[in-house]
Amino acid sequence: MKKTPIDADLAQQLIWRSTGLLWNFRIPKCIQIIERENLGHKLSWTQILTILRRYSEHTRYWSTGYNRVNKELTQFANAVGQDLQKIQTEFTQM
Repeated sequence: MKKTPIDADLAQQLIWRSTGLLWNFRIPKCIQIIERENLGHKLSWTQILTILRRYSEHTRYWSTGYNRVNKELTQFANAVGQDLQKIQTEFTQM
């Protein structure tokens, strides 16, 4: 049986569900899903990094401003129950 995006791991499912028609990753949508479905505690550190990598690609492509990135990283860190500084450090190293 061929795997669909829904059959992939949790991080890939979240990325797929948070991607718009133009293949743009919408982290606010991702955060909303994480919070609504109480998935923050189910994400491994590797899965969190996968989502951060996709967000990093998105922000570089669209030249997203610092204030918006900082706000969204804060919201993401809260949603996944991780330290903001740890999330920001990983994000800036990508």
